[in-house]
Parts: sequence; structure tokens; C-alpha cells
Amino acid sequence: MGHVGLHEEVGQLLMLQVDAGLELVRSVGNHHTGGDAPSPLTSLIHVADNICKDMGMGYLKDEKGTFSPAVLESLGLDEGDIEGIRRAMEDTIVSEVGQIVSTCLAPTPSVARSPLGTTRSPDVSGSPVAASPESGAPRSSDAAEPAEHATNANDAVEGPHDDGATRSADAASRSDDGARTAEETDRNANLRRLAELLEKIEAQLWADTSLNDEEREDLLVDVGNLRSQLTKSVINSPIVRTLIRPLTEIESVCELATDMSDLLRKVR
Repeated sequence: MGHVGLHEEVGQLLMLQVDAGLELVRSVGNHHTGGDAPSPLTSLIHVADNICKDMGMGYLKDEKGTFSPAVLESLGLDEGDIEGIRRAMEDTIVSEVGQIVSTCLAPTPSVARSPLGTTRSPDVSGSPVAASPESGAPRSSDAAEPAEHATNANDAVEGPHDDGATRSADAASRSDDGARTAEETDRNANLRRLAELLEKIEAQLWADTSLNDEEREDLLVDVGNLRSQLTKSVINSPIVRTLIRPLTEIESVCELATDMSDLLRKVR
């Protein structure tokens, strides 16, 4: 039968067919093993693939990730870092993927049609809807009316509500709302400060003549990914620390990156 291509080999062929570029072709082909000298893109795909396996989203139910030591070394990560990333992402990512799959597989809702062929939606309450003999307009079943009378009767029996308890509950609710508003205000202020620091880091990287084009491009990619993290409702701390680490090693932006790292501890 000859050689049976693995999915990474098939992926390489598809990338070649669309002229995706040699770097992407190699990264797709090496994403399982990482290769001897993994590129940043290969390492990223390799780590993402294996974290997905550890979160139960592999080909097999109990498939576990196997991380290349060369990849972990190239990213400056260890098994503890990987576990931290997985824990930080698991609750949200697995849930989001599950919702997407459920939505895609959900049957199309059927639409009821009247004998005349016009579309007719069911009553939201589940009660039958009858047509008024005078006007032809739909009206709810009279069966709902006794329930309304019973509710009014119960209100009369119960008497006036405890206004003191109601006022206390309202005051507690306002206090909680005030605390949440203050926290949100502080968070937004810190995020604006972080965005300003990123702008300064980006400008410094462009101006830093000690960097070659490849080094600058890699660092600017990290800046872009950091900026993307700041737009999320929950910031993924392990990922952010990984992205900041290379910036702290560059003399021209080391101080700014350290300030970012310190400020991020205040943002959740």
C-alpha cells in the first residue's frame, strides 16, 4: 500500500499548496516532535497542541500531552509553568469549545405553520392561544385568570411586607455595587497604565539599534500578544509572565517591562 501520510505531513502538503511560507510549513510538520532546533512558531504550536491533550481535547479521551525538552528550553518554560498555563485556561477554554461544538451540532429549531401556510410561533408561556371571536386577535386562555385572582388574594392575606428588612437588603446591595465599581475603576486605570507602558516599549524597540530585524520582530510579536491579553476580561497571568520575560532581558526596555510586571500583579 505504500506510505500512509500522517496528519502533520498532510498539513505540510496543504500549506505548500497555498504557498503558506517555509516557516509555517516546517512548523506544521514538526508540531508533534518539535524538531532538534524548534522555531518560536513550532514551539508555540507544539505547546498548544499538548496542552489541549492534557485538557481532554485530544484525539483520544485519555490522551496526554508529551512536551519536547527542546521546545520547553527554547521557551524558557518547565513542567510547572505548563501546568500553571493549563490550570489558568482549562475552565474557560474547555467550556468555550464545548459551547461552540454544541451550537454547531444543535438541530435547527422547527417552525410551526398554520393550515393556511403562515408562520405561527408558540405562546411563550406554553398555554394555548385562542382567537377572539369578535376581532380574530389571539388572546390567552381564560385558565390564567383564576391564578391572577389567587395571587391577589395571597397578597391580601400576607399583609404588608417587612419594610425594614427590605431597606437593609437594598443598602447591602448598594454597598456591594459600590465596592465592585471601585474595583472596576482601579482595574481600568491600571489597564490604561499598562497600555501606555506597552506603547513606550514598542517605540523603544523600534529605536533600539542594537537589535537585528529578527530579534525586533520577535519582540514586537510579544508586545502584540501582550496587548491582546489586556483586552480580555480575565488576564492569563502565566501567559503574560512568559511574554514579558524576553522584554526584561533587553536593556532598552528592561525597566519598562519590570514596571509592567509589577503592575500586572494588581490586575486580575
